Amino acid sequence: MSSIHGLAWNKGGHGFIGYTPELLSNNTMPDYSPGENFFTVFGVFFPAATGVMAGFNMSSDLQRPEHNIPVGTLAAVFTSWFLYLVFVFLLGAICTREVLRDDFLIAEKVSLVGFLFLLGLYVSSLASCMGSLYGAPRILQCIAQERVIPALAFLGHRVGGWLGPSTREI
Repeated sequence: MSSIHGLAWNKGGHGFIGYTPELLSNNTMPDYSPGENFFTVFGVFFPAATGVMAGFNMSSDLQRPEHNIPVGTLAAVFTSWFLYLVFVFLLGAICTREVLRDDFLIAEKVSLVGFLFLLGLYVSSLASCMGSLYGAPRILQCIAQERVIPALAFLGHRVGGWLGPSTREI
């Protein structure tokens, strides 16, 4: 058993204490591990940008891209940051700093249904991969249509009424 500000917790309980204002206050200020700083830790939030890029890749499907791209991009960025901040503060209010630093799957351990958390993690990873597979040929087609690399111009042809690349380009 260990204690933090008079709160006892069992190490077998995965460092999950439950909500306390003291724990949130202790976890609010930075306390980086040796060799870490703000920028190395900030890299954790970088994956939030991949979903925004997937939206850019599908911009040719929009009726009014000049309006929808800025609105959709800002909505995606603000929604992602809001959810990240809520997630960070909730975990910071219920888990010890040591566990937050060392256990990368603490969210799965403190969730009501850990299996669903892992399933969501795997599905979102798969969706990100599929978005990249869907977006890469479209980007290549746009590069070819704009003749950025003239040797690739033959990849810029459209097939039928579909705006996306043909099967041979994928």
